[in-house]
Amino acid sequence: DVCKTLADLTGFPVRAGNDATVAAVGESWKGGGQGCKNMVMVTLGTGVGGGIIIGGKVISGFNYAGAELGHIVIEVNGAQCSCGRKGCWEAYSSATGLVNITKDRVAEAAAAGQEDERRQVDVLS
Repeated sequence: DVCKTLADLTGFPVRAGNDATVAAVGESWKGGGQGCKNMVMVTLGTGVGGGIIIGGKVISGFNYAGAELGHIVIEVNGAQCSCGRKGCWEAYSSATGLVNITKDRVAEAAAAGQEDERRQVDVLS
């Protein structure tokens, strides 16, 4: 147990959690959400994460998936998401999603015979 090992080594209580949830806790404690009892934090990177605090308590939901905001479907039958579903917010707004959309659009333009876009496909592949 990593938390117990670190607690034993440091003498401090140690807890672990989802990166976006822990970021929300930090923001509510010492950051932009300080003094707010209710807040939502969205993290954007290779994925889309979130942390939800209501009444000063972290909302983790069933199986700790309560704030998996990136997997809210925003377009029915939309772009394929890494989770297996289609149309998730993450498929459009994460860094990974934006790269995939760019590759698809450049490939479509190249297939339509646009020479500049054909060169871009070579660069992105």
